[in-house]
Amino acid sequence: MKRVESPSRDRDSSRTPKYRKGADRISVDSNANDKISDITDDITHDDSSIVQKETIRLALLTDEEFLQKYRMSRKSFVKVLERVQHHSVFQKSRPHSRKQPPVFLQLLAFLEYIGTEGGSVASDTKQRKTVSLGHDDTSEKDRKRVMRAILSLRDQFLQWPDGEEREKIASEFHQLYGFPDCVGIAEGTHFPLAHKPRSSDAFAYSTRKHRYSFNTMVVCDHNKKIRSYLCGYPGSATDYRVFQAMELSQDAASHFSSSQYLVGDSAFENHWFMVPAFKKFPRKQVPEDKQKFNSKLSKLRPVSEHCIGSLKGRFPWLRRIPLRITEDVESIVTILRVVDATVVLHNMLIEFGEEEQEDWINFDEFSDIDEADKAPYVDFEIDDELIKDRPKWKPKRTRRWELLQYFKGIFFRNE
Repeated sequence: MKRVESPSRDRDSSRTPKYRKGADRISVDSNANDKISDITDDITHDDSSIVQKETIRLALLTDEEFLQKYRMSRKSFVKVLERVQHHSVFQKSRPHSRKQPPVFLQLLAFLEYIGTEGGSVASDTKQRKTVSLGHDDTSEKDRKRVMRAILSLRDQFLQWPDGEEREKIASEFHQLYGFPDCVGIAEGTHFPLAHKPRSSDAFAYSTRKHRYSFNTMVVCDHNKKIRSYLCGYPGSATDYRVFQAMELSQDAASHFSSSQYLVGDSAFENHWFMVPAFKKFPRKQVPEDKQKFNSKLSKLRPVSEHCIGSLKGRFPWLRRIPLRITEDVESIVTILRVVDATVVLHNMLIEFGEEEQEDWINFDEFSDIDEADKAPYVDFEIDDELIKDRPKWKPKRTRRWELLQYFKGIFFRNE
């Protein structure tokens, strides 16, 4: 029987130029070589073989692939590298110690680690593998070095605004949303744990939405920059409990002028520096003016949602933390150091003008601003005027009711 052969076919001809192998692919992404060369100019001759191999691999990635894999653009990556590469942690500590991989490779490996849910870089088999630094214990040491370098920038990129900057922030909130003297938005979120804690208080980390998690409080400004946060409380802790433990809550006088305040959802209690939403209860009618107040307050909600959504979307490690909590307190400290590094990077990228990736945000994670079961409800009498310089001895209810009356006079009468 005569064998009939199928017509020959060029494998690469069936693929788009963007995904062809070899010279075609490299020529399509030739601009990437110029960008990567900026990173590798200062690498020593001893590292040249490693650099050459990894540079070729990186050049094969399109800009979109680089963004998806390392969670930032090449341009922002170079800016981050410029700020960490000269840290002393990357210098050889002892004459006969193991030679470190080039700094840019250590940074890429760390970004790939925090850029993957569960910390497993092998979760997406469709992406080409680029950076490989060796055994797990070696990679862990490299990650710790990168974290130390990033955290050395904490005071530069993660700090509470001083009086002058708070005035500017308040002006922006007033112009954009109509809230006078507002300097931030407080929002709670959970960072789920991939594993049940091996500790005597494991039950405390259990929540109704996640098996186990950390409850975290975030305060951001109008630019979605995180100005203060607190992570480390178990998932069963309420948002308000975490908020109360924050330094800005315990020492409010050092963080706010007498007229400045934060806004938040109904999980928070009234304070002279906190204005929460009015709580909505089942089978109970909320007065119209309070509904309008909540509607006005909800206009600010997308800012905090995008802030937290961008943080967790850009660094999916936070959506399923792979490290396990044990009785050793160091296990928690290690997790919190990684969290801290992601927050610093988040703020760095905002200052660098990195574009927000809205498709990375999971909006289902956020509750309604007036959700009834978030905190106890307390009603108060109405004060009649908005007092710009309000004495701190006034009742906790005062600030919210002043704002309510202010909005009724300025906005609600025309609705």
